[in-house]
Amino acid sequence: MSHEKNCGAGLVADSLTDLLLGRRAAEGRGTGRAERPPAVTRVNGSGVPGVTAAAHPGLEILAIGAWEGEPLGLEPLVGLPHLRTLTACPGTLADPLEIARLDGLKIMDLANEILALRNRPPITRAVVEADLGPVG
Repeated sequence: MSHEKNCGAGLVADSLTDLLLGRRAAEGRGTGRAERPPAVTRVNGSGVPGVTAAAHPGLEILAIGAWEGEPLGLEPLVGLPHLRTLTACPGTLADPLEIARLDGLKIMDLANEILALRNRPPITRAVVEADLGPVG
């Protein structure tokens, strides 16, 4: 059987979260019709060209990879209702303290709950403290 033939399977949800919440895949996916923006987005030199381009109300996971331009600000992500995970390579954020304004981030708590159910050790949290100089 050719890899291009349909075997009867189809996309029912864009992510496990969508499946569990009953959100089905966008109609007409792959047929040229309008699609909703992805719940998982990667910002990097060859992908989405910045945080502003990635930000939308349905965004759940944002990964900032290798970035050769100016460090990125997180302001466009503030207030997004579903954003729960953010990963960023070192040196990609203009102001890492902006992460504190993203109050929907909670995947580590969820991951630790799942690990506890399996009698596994929790993910270790690291608090980084530094003198950032005078404010203002």
